Amino acid sequence: AHRDAGELRLLEAALERDLPTLAICRGFQLLNVLRGGDLIQHLPEEVGHEGHRETLGVFSEHAVVIEAGTRLESILGPRHEAVRSSHHQGVGRVGAGLVESAYAEDGSLEAFEDPSKQFVVGVLWHPEAGEDARLFEALVEQAAAYRAARGR
Repeated sequence: AHRDAGELRLLEAALERDLPTLAICRGFQLLNVLRGGDLIQHLPEEVGHEGHRETLGVFSEHAVVIEAGTRLESILGPRHEAVRSSHHQGVGRVGAGLVESAYAEDGSLEAFEDPSKQFVVGVLWHPEAGEDARLFEALVEQAAAYRAARGR
């Protein structure tokens, strides 16, 4: 509960300042909750399989289809073949201002973004566990632009 409260305050402060934000897995879930959305507590009951976390402590791989015209598509293209995930929760109701931007092939939401902000992208998978650094490169690029715009 303390962790949730602290992380939610930190995320809220970042969004208020329009800091470039990449929300990963738990951060994705927190962003959704902060915006008034909710979570599916046990995704396998919803989708009928364990493909998002086949073995506890080991990343599962699956493809995601990315919505055309989204920030995420401009970074990763229309499809990402092998995202690494390890989660049993998913998004139910999507929070205010968040636009759905990627889905697993089972239809579960895997990413969203806030187009009203400079750079707010959330993904349910773990890009840090893979070889593809494009999301991090985009975050760094946006952070540099944020800093330059403030003259520091």
